[in-house]
Amino acid sequence: MASYHNNTILIKPEKTKLQRVIHVTEFTKVWQKAKTLSDNERFIQANYHNITFHASYILALIKLVIQNETIE
Repeated sequence: MASYHNNTILIKPEKTKLQRVIHVTEFTKVWQKAKTLSDNERFIQANYHNITFHASYILALIKLVIQNETIE
């Protein structure tokens, strides 16, 4: 489950139930880097290890946002 409140994305995984807090600036940094990567590299978590600990959650959200669209 994901929700948005006060520039913060709150992720609560079903399995662990441990809430993750992702500030919108962290999401934006991943989005900006994703724009520079090829389609083959864009969704590889390791490409964002120097930006965030939450790459898997952010990339899942980006996939939902773009669904067959291009990142601009």
